[in-house]
Amino acid sequence: MKKLVTLVMVGILLLSTGCNNKKEVEELQEKIETLESENQQLIDDKQEMANTIVELETEIDDLKNDNSDIKEKLEALEQTLKDIPKTITGEDTEFEIGDTLVFSKCIVKVTDISIVKTEKGDPCLKMVYDVTNTDTKDAIPMFMFFKDSYQDERKVESDAILLSDDVDFNTETVPIKLDETLTDVEVALPIKDMNKPLTIKLTGLLDFGGNFAYTIDDLNNLK
Repeated sequence: MKKLVTLVMVGILLLSTGCNNKKEVEELQEKIETLESENQQLIDDKQEMANTIVELETEIDDLKNDNSDIKEKLEALEQTLKDIPKTITGEDTEFEIGDTLVFSKCIVKVTDISIVKTEKGDPCLKMVYDVTNTDTKDAIPMFMFFKDSYQDERKVESDAILLSDDVDFNTETVPIKLDETLTDVEVALPIKDMNKPLTIKLTGLLDFGGNFAYTIDDLNNLK
């Protein structure tokens, strides 16, 4: 804008001093016209930007007012993602609580994990899961897939059978027919150190390609 005003002033000065150089006057007029066009474009761009800002602010307000609807849509999308079956790929395939895990002999969905006490008062991990029998014969959850806990990259071994009043071990001994699903099956996994990360590894009886793995960075958050 300042450049345009300067050129206009120069043009007026040249004309007032009686400049007879027609070529210089024409060139100056062309520059003035060009700058006027550029100046108008800047004005238009500024107005367009202002309109865009108003539109965005309106959308933000609409989103704020419609927050509950967005939350429901996000929850529905998350559930859709969880319902997509996962298969073992590689050594460890990470999973989340609620994911559908496909083994060669069964389909599993871990629904909950928590910290409970054994009869000796030591902490152990309680895992709750649903399991569907896809084998050709009846089976019981206890022997349908392996369930282990790892800390420091080593399998945590228990000195004795884990017993806890908070875990219904009978649920793992219920027979399941082909294509039947048993829900809320409970199992206890040993913990060596509450202050170290723990990884749950689930492995099918005939799945030699790897494990499903779920890592808990801080066990104390489960209390």
